[in-house]
Amino acid sequence: MKKKFLLLLIVFVIPFSLFGQTLGDVNSDGAITIVDALLVSQYYVDLNPSNFNPSVADTNCNDSIDIIDALLIAQYYVGLIDSFSCDITPTPTPGSGSGYIPVSQEIKTYGSQYACAKPVMIGQNRYIVLCTGFGWGNPQGIIEVYEADANWNLGNRIGTSSSPVCDLYAKAFPDVLGNTRILIYGSVDSATISFVTLFDINSRTWNWAETADVFYITDIVYARQANLFYLVGHRWDSNAVNYLFTSSSNNLTNPGAWGRLNLPGQPKSAQEIRITYASDFNSLYISRCDKAYNTDLLRYNFSTQQFTTIGSWSYGGSEAYVIFGFVRYNEGKLGVTVPNNNPSRHFDVYYSTDGQNLIQLPNTNFPIYSHNSGHSEALAYCWPLENDTFLVHDSRDGVSSSFIGFYDMQGNQIIKFSGSVSHYSEASPLHDGPDIIIGGEIAPDVAGTDLKVITRIAN
Repeated sequence: MKKKFLLLLIVFVIPFSLFGQTLGDVNSDGAITIVDALLVSQYYVDLNPSNFNPSVADTNCNDSIDIIDALLIAQYYVGLIDSFSCDITPTPTPGSGSGYIPVSQEIKTYGSQYACAKPVMIGQNRYIVLCTGFGWGNPQGIIEVYEADANWNLGNRIGTSSSPVCDLYAKAFPDVLGNTRILIYGSVDSATISFVTLFDINSRTWNWAETADVFYITDIVYARQANLFYLVGHRWDSNAVNYLFTSSSNNLTNPGAWGRLNLPGQPKSAQEIRITYASDFNSLYISRCDKAYNTDLLRYNFSTQQFTTIGSWSYGGSEAYVIFGFVRYNEGKLGVTVPNNNPSRHFDVYYSTDGQNLIQLPNTNFPIYSHNSGHSEALAYCWPLENDTFLVHDSRDGVSSSFIGFYDMQGNQIIKFSGSVSHYSEASPLHDGPDIIIGGEIAPDVAGTDLKVITRIAN
């Protein structure tokens, strides 16, 4: 994939008028904003944006509309230039930039036989972990680890395993686990045992371990303040999981040595649970929700070693399949999604800049649809980005209205990429230069999976 948007923004500009129209105001709303820069970017890559006036888009007067015009508009918006003049060309300046402007999405597919495609980065090295089996009644398959090139195309296969894991996740923690190991974990076909392994890239060896204490591991994070890994998951029997597992780096593949940290309150029926580590807030955050639209958000403070509840929602109702939200931390902010059944089924989005007080992202309401086969598992996560931007991935298995959208703190949609039918229930995007990489996994009634590469103009 061409990296033709890896440019930094720099110079500054005042608008001037062309026959009553303002140069740079391509959507004719009376103001020059980041939306105008986005529309020029879309026009440049042939996305045919609506409400676009090309007569005021050529901000450097070179008789063409290209990415330089978008960059100049973005520079004007953030105050790096104070007027538009012919022959102005942005030149890279370290540390300057417009923030996050998503431009395009590329879908990478690796074959309909794969149920999971999970990206991993260790330094500048890229890897893709693929799995051919999916649980919930389908046969288990094999796991394959591939090297990937800069465009996330498959390279050499460096590992394969016939382990029974079917729905899997993959992460790397090079500062803790070194530069040669990929942490892979998942469930088995019957969802009664979880497996975890550390795949060694150099020796190409697997070290599988299993545990029945949790049927489905949904999140693993490393908290530097505690020097511990925290693992969480659930069981679908009478022994509901209502605790976090803890592990040192040496015991990740030794579940018998994992510790437990009891969570307050009663476990929920068919509970889904997710965690995130917020270094700036010295805390872990735990989201718990069930099929009856009950959700709470817990905070575990490493200094006090106490839990507090910072959010609780109860809307009533019942679902045959799981509808679950997330909590995610990035760029000094929490992003929280909450299923809501009032007045209709949808996700609400909240964020926090202090780790304690939640603010609802305005003007956002993401409907929950059912797939026509009746499989209605749905998820949404909010991933905070730099420059007060949020990525929201709203996914329903096999539903074409699923999307990845970008929003500002006022809830204004910057851009939306539709047709994202493959969900990602671990929800951990990767930054790769000017790109965001989002893995994928499928439901039993959806053929094939994908990996999404979203290109941006980077700061």
